[in-house]
Amino acid sequence: MRIVCPACDAAYDVPDAMMASGPRTVRCARCRHEWTASAVATAPPPPPAPPDTLAAAAPPKPTAKPAEAAPAGDADPHGRPEPRLKPLRPRTEIRPPAIEPAPAEAPEVAGSPVALAAAWTISVLLLVALVAAIAMLRPQIVAAWPPSERLYQAVGLL
Repeated sequence: MRIVCPACDAAYDVPDAMMASGPRTVRCARCRHEWTASAVATAPPPPPAPPDTLAAAAPPKPTAKPAEAAPAGDADPHGRPEPRLKPLRPRTEIRPPAIEPAPAEAPEVAGSPVALAAAWTISVLLLVALVAAIAMLRPQIVAAWPPSERLYQAVGLL
């Protein structure tokens, strides 16, 4: 059985056994529209005629009015008409938030060259003081943490 989404005209082939228990709520995979689909009694397509009788068979009589007749390309190989397409509805597009580009130039660091030099000098002095404290306090450090003795030997301070 074929069901068609009423919102976007997407067509789906569903096994008849799934619709035999009654109407079911279904969701379109394309547009996420939900609707109730029910089994519609349709006659199975007629079996194809044998090849030798095709030439002798009379052309089929049109069942629709000529003004409503569908163009030749609207039927699938099984003889079922394809649903008419509805005009496209305008849809709102979901766009990701805009990401601002990075500035072309790096921002200037606030402060004067004298302040920058002072900061570097203080940082170097702190590192020198730390190394001096580690060297002068080595007996207390080795007593508190015995594995540090190997480090002092590797550096040459023991």
